[in-house]
Amino acid sequence: PGTFEPSASADSREVRRVLRAEIAEMERELVRLDRGAELPERPRPAAGRILSAAELRGVRDTLAERLAELRDERAEARRRVYAERAAALSTPPRRASAGVWTGGKPRAGVVWSR
Repeated sequence: PGTFEPSASADSREVRRVLRAEIAEMERELVRLDRGAELPERPRPAAGRILSAAELRGVRDTLAERLAELRDERAEARRRVYAERAAALSTPPRRASAGVWTGGKPRAGVVWSR
């Protein structure tokens, strides 16, 4: 009686700590990749609580899926941009012809013919 016994073992606490660190890193990357996105609204429990390792794994896996989608979308957008640039560079630019000076007396300036 009166002795405090934590419900989670030291190993479980370490697992949760590692999972929280992974989640924090993924959230930072998600913000960087998808600045305009709205984060999904999560139902809040009535009181604060510590997520279990299984719940933290679920959060981490959901974030990992979203990050993979964003990375794929970004890679596809980059491929399109590079392809458009390559196509633009492969066709020679159209230049207007310079014309030839006829050698006549200049009136208000040089007379150019086309």
